[in-house]
Amino acid sequence: MKKIIAVAVAAAFAVTVGIAWAATETCKVESVEGDTVTIKCEGTKLKAGDEVKVQKKKAPIAGC
Repeated sequence: MKKIIAVAVAAAFAVTVGIAWAATETCKVESVEGDTVTIKCEGTKLKAGDEVKVQKKKAPIAGC
């Protein structure tokens, strides 16, 4: 029974990682006006109106 649960958990993890990795794109911010941000992505599959999640680039830790 423990082996079946382990295989199920591993399969769920593999599917989740594959979906998150496949949805990653590299884009550049073109302009910011109030609440509106315009970005440019090369070779994207996005369409107007698609919802996206944007993460701010993290600053490097000084002194390490």
